[in-house]
Amino acid sequence: MVTADSGRGGRFYRLSAGLLLVGLVVAVLWVARVAGSDWLIQLSTVDVGWFFVVAVLTLACLAARFFRWHFLLRSAGILVPIRASLSIYAASLVGIATPAYAGEALRSVLLRRELGWPIRATLPIVVLDRLFDVGAIALLGAAATESSDLRIFFILVAVASMMLVWVLPHLFRLLGASGLVLAKLRTFSVIARAFVVSVLAWTAGALTIAAATQSLALHLPLAGAVEVFASATLMGGLTLMPAGVGATGSIAIFQLGDLGVTVTEAVFAVSVFRAGTTGITLLIGLAALVRQLRGWRQSRRAELEHFDEIADEYLDQFSPHMWDLLLERRMKLLSGSLGSSDSPGGIGLDLGCGVGAQSRAIAAKGYTVIGVDAARRLLREAKRSGVVCTAADAAALPFRDEDLDYVITVGVLHHLPGAAEQAAVCREVWRVLKPGGVFVVQETNTRNPLFRLYMSYLFPLLKSIDEGTERWIEPERWADVPGFDLRDTIFFTFLPDFAPRFALPVLRAIESRLERGSLKSQSVHYQAVLRKGETVFGSSPLFGEPGVG
Repeated sequence: MVTADSGRGGRFYRLSAGLLLVGLVVAVLWVARVAGSDWLIQLSTVDVGWFFVVAVLTLACLAARFFRWHFLLRSAGILVPIRASLSIYAASLVGIATPAYAGEALRSVLLRRELGWPIRATLPIVVLDRLFDVGAIALLGAAATESSDLRIFFILVAVASMMLVWVLPHLFRLLGASGLVLAKLRTFSVIARAFVVSVLAWTAGALTIAAATQSLALHLPLAGAVEVFASATLMGGLTLMPAGVGATGSIAIFQLGDLGVTVTEAVFAVSVFRAGTTGITLLIGLAALVRQLRGWRQSRRAELEHFDEIADEYLDQFSPHMWDLLLERRMKLLSGSLGSSDSPGGIGLDLGCGVGAQSRAIAAKGYTVIGVDAARRLLREAKRSGVVCTAADAAALPFRDEDLDYVITVGVLHHLPGAAEQAAVCREVWRVLKPGGVFVVQETNTRNPLFRLYMSYLFPLLKSIDEGTERWIEPERWADVPGFDLRDTIFFTFLPDFAPRFALPVLRAIESRLERGSLKSQSVHYQAVLRKGETVFGSSPLFGEPGVG
């Protein structure tokens, strides 16, 4: 069935294709004018190595801009698995080939289709994302140019874009966007971080002009290259043409001429520049879009089944030597918190036992422990290794009230989808523990901003065990959990999961010093030891919104 919407969409994409064709014609005319029939001979003088430098700088720019986009989503409370976010962002790059880059709204469409986020919540972020680009490019241009008139233009553009970043949320709110989402994006901390990343991203982008001129052995001053890039990109964007075709390149050619570059050299330098930036961006976007159209899906249901999906590769997520070292450290702390191992009476629960590594280690010390996990495929491995375990929801445990002496949970709670779910699990633990029972929590510590950045953005891309949607729980939050008394908080481990085996003796010595020093609270993990009190577990919220990282 053909609808009015599909008809409008078809006209829009036909218009985009037509405008791109116009741009291609303009580019061909430039080459024909300056090179004529000798264009192949002149093209052979281009140093292809510099084209690859342009490509690398373009990829660096795109990577930084993706992380900014994902940061803005997280800041707004829109938690999206980072691999899904990357796939959607990459597919939306085809939007540069549409008038005024309107096609980048594809991000919002895909976020709704794949993950259920409403367009009114994510479309404002798409617009703000572009405004940060404009502001950063204008700032770089203002810093590089020697022309007072051009500097005034750049400054006005930068100021206007940042004012719009601050003002547009009000407009979007009038149009029905979530006020809570937009309020989170208007904080100084979020805007400042996003702008800094934007400047870094477009610094790499601006260097593409310098690399493109170097491909013809032209030594263009760095400031001049940045000025050309900023002027051509912004003025080409003002034409609202797809990818600035016919305008961005022409402006860059004229400006290179003002810097003493011949027309012929400028045309070929700009050709390298456009092929290595716009060309590569469009190729990435088309490849990602094809993947989307072939039926790739990411659903909320899949999020819930995440650990069952990665069961076969679960242990491959960790370096064996680091897994063994961390398990040894964890068990030493756990057994020390559960009482004397000489007479470890009572029955306990390993909540979220996974493949049963902690359960086996605890049982080997003489403790009686039962493993519980919702991921049935992980439990098969645990059962094969002799762990007593059962499948159950952590918020609905198959135990009577006051049935257990202790509960341990290792790296589990931050995987729950929200603060309410984390509170529900704590409430359930309180129910099944005997009076005075011990609740030992080992969690990821994200106080360290570098580690928070790594765990929130890089680790989920490198390893499939995390998705980038984790809800980190700061150590101090445990002091306020109703029904429990916080007895101890221990900070441990500083070594990342990629620490090499050969360096472990030296690194462990450094780590030991850090764990005893003033920086111990910046560790990778922490352990909170709580004891069930006499007060009833309340209904007040325990954990706020996830921290921005």
